[in-house]
Amino acid sequence: MPGWRWWRGRAMQEHDMSWVRTEMTLAQPAPSSERGLTAW
Repeated sequence: MPGWRWWRGRAMQEHDMSWVRTEMTLAQPAPSSERGLTAW
């Protein structure tokens, strides 16, 4: 099933990209969020 394989590859690519985006988002505001936690 080439269509299924393409869809699975596409889904994995989207998943990887979202994971990378999440990693970048988490890495950026880490210091400010830590400061917020200590402020609490």
